[in-house]
Amino acid sequence: MPTALEQVFARACAEPKAAIGAFQQTSKLSTKWKKMNETTTS
Repeated sequence: MPTALEQVFARACAEPKAAIGAFQQTSKLSTKWKKMNETTTS
């Protein structure tokens, strides 16, 4: 059973454009979470 990271690498090799899009979505989500955390903690 491959780990999540290995699955991500496998997908990145198979479909680079899709992997790049997924990575961009993930980074957008993480920045959203950071902003939400900043507003809730302050």
